[in-house]
Amino acid sequence: MELIPAIDLMQGKVVRLTRGDPKSAKIYSENPLAMARHWEAEGADALHMVDLDAALGINSGAQSKLIVEIVEALKIPVQVGGGVRTINRINDVLSVGVRRVIVGTLPFQNRPDFEEALHQFGAERIVVALDYAQGKVMIKGWQEATALEPLDALKRLRGLGARQFLMTAISQDGTLAGADLDVLARATAVADAEIYASGGIATVDDVRKLKQIGVKGFIVGKALYEGALTMEQLRNAIADCGLRIAD
Repeated sequence: MELIPAIDLMQGKVVRLTRGDPKSAKIYSENPLAMARHWEAEGADALHMVDLDAALGINSGAQSKLIVEIVEALKIPVQVGGGVRTINRINDVLSVGVRRVIVGTLPFQNRPDFEEALHQFGAERIVVALDYAQGKVMIKGWQEATALEPLDALKRLRGLGARQFLMTAISQDGTLAGADLDVLARATAVADAEIYASGGIATVDDVRKLKQIGVKGFIVGKALYEGALTMEQLRNAIADCGLRIAD
């Protein structure tokens, strides 16, 4: 199971939001590169970066240089999301050495281009973000609701050839209230779908439960930044499950 710390970027700083609300942004570092190196040194399997400015349509592309600097500085894989809504943008992100690109809006607004992206870049390079609130998948930086429930969306997109999915319960994101284990358990039951969990992970017990239901990996942010968990505790929790990190 992959242990993936999160770095959310806003105006060049590392921030965390509560339930996706930009007004709730709390700054944790003004040096994202140093933070990325810290998580790598602490034993992260990969790094999860989100360009919140791009996701919200604010100064889109302004943080691209910073993202490139971080990718070039690290040896671990980096996955990047936030405002990646066209094939050209996917290509731009992957071309700088990013391992996986995260798309949340494209699959729901332009199915032909999404299918072309899967064909052109491969399902192993594309992670579909299924961010949901009140039972519906949200897009455009969590600002707009679709008509689809997360599990229905998962099954449809798996049918199109997508394989990797990042599930985020928006109501729990940034709250340290625990992961949405019910939805995640049903998601992992979908054949040949690799599920990554995000949102609310706050305790060692959360990690053990995620392993038990079979997620491929998990994103952890606020719990680390607030000191509720350490990387050592997370690594030990995964090892306690009898499996090495990033199995």
